Amino acid sequence: MNITNLTSRVMLATLNISAWRALRFDTRATQEVEAKHEAKDIGRFNKRLLTDGATSYKEVCAIGNRARSLFDSHSLDYDQLGVRLLPTTVYMEVAEKLRALRDEFEGATVQFLADYPRLKDEARVALNGLFDEADYPSEAELRRKFGVRFSVLPFPDASQFGIDLPPDVLQGIRNEMDAKVLGAVKPRTTTSWAVCTKRCSTSPTACMGKAMCGSMWPTRCASSAHCCRS
Repeated sequence: MNITNLTSRVMLATLNISAWRALRFDTRATQEVEAKHEAKDIGRFNKRLLTDGATSYKEVCAIGNRARSLFDSHSLDYDQLGVRLLPTTVYMEVAEKLRALRDEFEGATVQFLADYPRLKDEARVALNGLFDEADYPSEAELRRKFGVRFSVLPFPDASQFGIDLPPDVLQGIRNEMDAKVLGAVKPRTTTSWAVCTKRCSTSPTACMGKAMCGSMWPTRCASSAHCCRS
């Protein structure tokens, strides 16, 4: 598989999900525990800023987790920054489902924001002396902490990389860029075939097809009774 064929079959994609963590490190409580046990640097006391009954907040987090699970189950690791390889054959399906989950996430966030004053009052009672108003953002600040963003990125194109360096150095850089893209996929071919076959057997629409199975697709994946994509 050469670099041109590869970049026509898969795309680079990211899914960024942000949410308020509802946790806060409490220096005073940590110091009190250390003083009580006559110890130092033995731990950190992180207090929960919402009670266990904050169901609207839990719903926002649950929807975010479903979106993450969907994206990760249809893509493969590419780098350490959250960028993943998404087959072009499943892009439309994944994008549509993520849009629906984003709408759910935003609706659940609106409900949580409506509940926020009440939830904060409940936390005030539950935390007692540990409650600190400064731990809680304003509603306007809180609204900006929630979001879901799905993005598609272009593959690094070594042929378009040009700066004022000697030709041999530039060629070396271009080769390294292409090698990174190819290297992200080749070691995963066998694993992708196994994942693809498993998905075909349980959900035909989840098949990743030859975009991920590579050279194994024509002889192995396509021979499966469950294979649905060419």
